[in-house]
Amino acid sequence: MKNNNFFSKLLSTFLEILLLLGFLWFEFAGIYHSFAHLGVKDGVIAIMVPPYSWYRSIDFIFWLKKGEKGRLSKSERKEIQHFINSLNLKNKATKLMNENIKKEKILTGSLDKEIFNDITNLLKGSLKESQNVRDEILLKLHPDLPKHYREEFCEGIRLYLQGTDKLDYKMQLQGQILVEEWWNWYENNIYKKYKTKQWF
Repeated sequence: MKNNNFFSKLLSTFLEILLLLGFLWFEFAGIYHSFAHLGVKDGVIAIMVPPYSWYRSIDFIFWLKKGEKGRLSKSERKEIQHFINSLNLKNKATKLMNENIKKEKILTGSLDKEIFNDITNLLKGSLKESQNVRDEILLKLHPDLPKHYREEFCEGIRLYLQGTDKLDYKMQLQGQILVEEWWNWYENNIYKKYKTKQWF
């Protein structure tokens, strides 16, 4: 009888220790992951909001499973931000087009000069941002991302801008087609996988 009580207490103590260790993992591993790999802002949120640190501790497990090749350093995440910026600038240009002018005016260039300049600057800014991210970093998101990004998205914008300068309707249209091909691929292969800006 005494032996049964002893083992019961031992088992109970062992389970309590496991629960304590589990709690400490969920609390502190999440905070560590946030500060070390996601930035100070994310770390502060993890400290202030315990459920968020628990979420980050689970994210940390998947982060570890990715292995060195699948992880991104802080500098690499900054490069990915340039990729995101390039997409956002293109989206802003498209939104501005849709809000102010009809398709035929875009292609012929018969639109308000100030709006036209804003659109052009946004597209040029998109291309500039694309030059600040290396293909080897994009490969960590998807093995085919560099090819589609450079040959469809970037080339499409370049052709559209060149066609605009030369008043070449066919070149503009070719650029638009390439960008559309990019968005179709991006939607099916990148956005559905990540769905947010949490790329890492």
